[in-house]
Amino acid sequence: MRYEINNNCIACGSCAVVCGHNAIDTGYSHSQIKDISGKQEFGDPFIINNNCTGCGACLAVCWPGAIEEVRVNQIT
Repeated sequence: MRYEINNNCIACGSCAVVCGHNAIDTGYSHSQIKDISGKQEFGDPFIINNNCTGCGACLAVCWPGAIEEVRVNQIT
């Protein structure tokens, strides 16, 4: 199981605070800041990266309902 962040995200940061796996990219890290015409702008909105273990801690604290479970077909 994995999770994705949808358009209901208000960038409150609760998911990033509870994630013990550093799986939430918030768009505020230096690697995601873009320099456009000399101005600093934030990068992409919050995303869940490949560090996600599927623990569900982020889902439990996301009061806007911005985190969705995505079932992934597994080949056995």
